[in-house]
Amino acid sequence: MPEEAPYAYGVIQMDGADTGLVYFLGEVDFDKIEIGMHLEPVFKEEREGSILDIDYFKPSS
Repeated sequence: MPEEAPYAYGVIQMDGADTGLVYFLGEVDFDKIEIGMHLEPVFKEEREGSILDIDYFKPSS
């Protein structure tokens, strides 16, 4: 989860997936959040091999 509030949730649809994944958004300007924007995962430093290794998603540059 992003370190400080405020933060947002989004429904993330991975390329090739049929369903979405509800997850945190971080490093994003709330006024610029749009449906269909491209995002990339930000991983935790210590990974355990689960979906929770993703800390949040941020806009792709």
